[in-house]
Amino acid sequence: MNFLKYCFSIFYVLIAYLPVGAQADVRAELDSNYVETGNPFVVHIIVPQSAGKPGQIEFSAWENEIAEQNILQQTQWTPEGSFYKKDLTLVFFDADTLRLPPLPIHLNGQGLANTNPLEI
Repeated sequence: MNFLKYCFSIFYVLIAYLPVGAQADVRAELDSNYVETGNPFVVHIIVPQSAGKPGQIEFSAWENEIAEQNILQQTQWTPEGSFYKKDLTLVFFDADTLRLPPLPIHLNGQGLANTNPLEI
């Protein structure tokens, strides 16, 4: 009986350390494998509909890599199949490889979810 109590105690301790809400599978994808300096390109942001309708994107995560004026355009969130999609049109004038950190996205009523990092 003591062994059973011990197992349940361990189980409850492990459960306590699990996150309350699961991280939604939010993705950022490039429209091309090749980005040319000075030419606009598109980053697709994809959020599963099961996570709820996405809201504002926190671009401050990219402020050290991308100047605000280099975000040329962004579409509204649009439902497509089982996910929401938003396109960002960007331009770079630096020939170096950029590593963009994850972008936090507000999910209506469910906190934040982060995209994957991107290497351009």
